[in-house]
Order: sequence, then C-alpha cells, then structure tokens
Amino acid sequence: MADTNTIPCYVLVNSDNCTGCGACAKSCPTRAIRIKNGKSIHLTDSCIGCGECIRVCPQGCITPAPFDPGAFKKEKHPVLFVAPVLYSQFPDARPRDVLTGLRRMGFQYVVDMSYFFEMFQWATRRFIREKAPELPVLSTMCPVVMRLVAFKYPGLFGHLNQVLRPVSIIVKEAAALIARKEGVRLSDLSIFYLNPCPTKMGIKESARLKQSPYISRSIGINQIYPELKKHITDIMESDTVDYVETGFEFEHPPCSEGILWSICGGESAGLKLDKTLAVSGLEETMLYLEKTELDIFKDFSFIEFRACREGCVGGSLCAMDKYVAKSAVHKISGRINRSKNFSKEIKNRFYEQKWIPDKKTTEQMEKIFGGKKKPLSIRSLTRIDALYGKLPGYNCSACGAPDCYAFAEDVIRRRCKLADCIFIKGGN
Repeated sequence: MADTNTIPCYVLVNSDNCTGCGACAKSCPTRAIRIKNGKSIHLTDSCIGCGECIRVCPQGCITPAPFDPGAFKKEKHPVLFVAPVLYSQFPDARPRDVLTGLRRMGFQYVVDMSYFFEMFQWATRRFIREKAPELPVLSTMCPVVMRLVAFKYPGLFGHLNQVLRPVSIIVKEAAALIARKEGVRLSDLSIFYLNPCPTKMGIKESARLKQSPYISRSIGINQIYPELKKHITDIMESDTVDYVETGFEFEHPPCSEGILWSICGGESAGLKLDKTLAVSGLEETMLYLEKTELDIFKDFSFIEFRACREGCVGGSLCAMDKYVAKSAVHKISGRINRSKNFSKEIKNRFYEQKWIPDKKTTEQMEKIFGGKKKPLSIRSLTRIDALYGKLPGYNCSACGAPDCYAFAEDVIRRRCKLADCIFIKGGN
C-alpha cells in the first residue's frame, strides 16, 4: 500500500458503511481501489480525483477530501472563487442573484472565475497559431484530464496547452487586489473554491504539495446548495434587493461566453478554430487520448476534454441533473450580456506579459502524478503476463482487485497472494 502521508488523495472512504460491493473498484480509471476483508481500501498512489467512485457508490460512503462547508463563516477574510457551472444549478436565477446569495451566506468577496476565460481563449488561439510545438493541442482546463495524462499517457505532455490556466492567474491577481484593498497580507486571506467535482485535496495535502502564500480549501456545490438556494429564493422574491456593486474589479456576473464553459464544447467553440473536437466522460476521454497517441487526430488544431459526462455540469458534486443543468446553461447564456470584457489591445498586451507559454503546470502534474508506482522490471512484467494467462479472466473482483490483470500485478507486487483468487485456491 502506498504511503498516504506522501501521496495526494482526493476522496475519503468510510469503511464502516462499505459493503464491499466493488462498484468503486470497477469504476476507477486508474485502478486505485481494492476491496479487502469486505471493505473498500483506497490505494492513493494513483487517485486522480475524478469522482467516479463517489458517483457509483450505492452506500454513499465515499466523499471528497473533507472540509466543513460552514467553516468559512469563522474566517476574517473569506474569498470564494466560483466556476460558472454554479449558475447552471439555478436555472431561473440571474447570475447576479447567485453571487448576491453567496455574499449573504457570509463570503466577503465572491470572484467569478470566467472573468479571464475570454482572455484565455484569445491566448490559446494565438499560441496554437504561432507557437504550438505539436498538434492537436489538448485542453488543460480539466484537472482530472491533466492527471490522467500524467499517469497513463505521459507521451502526450508535449500536446498539452502551455498557456497558463485562467485559475492560476485570476486567483493570484484577485488575491493581491483584495489584500491591497483590505490592507492585509496575502496569508490573512482564506481562499475557497466552489467545485463541481473533487479536484482539490484536503487542506493538509494541499498545503504540503503546493507552495502558496495562503491555504486554499474546496467546497462542493452540493454542500452549500440548500442554504444558497434559500438565499436566492429570497432575493428573487424581493422587489428591492439587487446585486450590490462593491467596486471590486473581478466581482461581477459573467458574459454569455463564460457560462458556456460549464458544458462540453463551450471552450472549443469560443476558440473559433478549424477542426476542433470536444470529448466528455472518462471512458470516451481515455479512448480519444489513446487515439491521439496514435496520431489519428494530427490534422486537428484543438481537442477539449472533460472527465465528467457533458462537462462540469456532470460533476459528482453538482446538485442538479446534468441534462437539466445543460439546458439551463443555454437558457442563461441566451439572456445575459454578450459583450466582451477586454479589447484586442489589452488581450495582446496581457498575453505577452502573463499568458506566455508556460510548462510549469504540466511539470508539476508530472512530478506529482507521474511514476508514483514503483517501476516494474522486464522480468516482473513478464511474470505478470504469465500469471494473467493462468487466471480465469472472469474479472469478478472477488479477490478485491477490479480485474484479473490488476490482481496479477498485485500478486507480483506482493500486495496480495495468489490464493486470494477464489478459482485458484492454494496456488503458488
């Protein structure tokens, strides 16, 4: 078993409620879960935070890395960064009503992360046309896909978009602006992310693996949905309450293009490039990553990947049905401001100064997620193949592994014994 003190993990398993059904083990794309003694045990050396185990667990005993969603109310300067997928959870509300509701809950600042998406699209389009080393360029907007590439498809690192991700810039810019406005240090701010899926680790792991002047925490949309819905309902029923302008540069509702990033295809559509693809869902994502490795899409400019089906609206921590939420995205996009936030001159200047191609993010992914398992020798790989050939191939998971090949690897890695296979009792 991997050392959980040194390896990142994005979910928590409550073994007390686990029935050992094996649904989580079979759904894990990196085969990171085993069933031992009738209980689910997480092998954290390959957890990428996709949330599939959360989605399929019939007992509800798998949750994101825990954080009390109400704890922000105890912080002096709580700052919330909001992904545009949040608006899809409230089809009848205006984005400004949602932001106002979050302020009423107690967040001092609420930052819409789609503010820089428009600029990011511009930077990506310019990068592809001028500097992209290999085509197609692969989207880096889904953290799970980046970890999946690092873990299973490291040969595709050269295809990842090298433009700095929007969240990397807007958090830095907004935090610095807030600190100056409040007259405090960056370390005095409490940064929170409102997420549709478990893409962030617990506080201890995050603080250990990421150098930052502040500690960031993650809150699932479904964790605050009931309280936020109540505030939004009160706001919508009031004839006097409206969005309060604070004078903070990044604190305003998104334009129509920003909201489209909630669904698969929203990112690539805004790039306005020839021959782009948009792929969603873990199985489809892995299939198309394999095809990309085979150079099947070498004539394409860009491929957008989202690990969740239909995009972020399909995240395991969303509160709304993904298809209802997708419908809401189109509805909301059609009725809000379509204007641009930045002129062409500002975009070009910002690209040269801050959005220049950057490999730091992909290098971090490779360092954290690439090669976490102890490498196997040619002899060990040969032994795994030989043992796999002797197994029944039923993939029943009675041994605790998701399939027979994973079981064969576990035996060679001495994580279990051959006798654990119910069809080979007493084998050597």
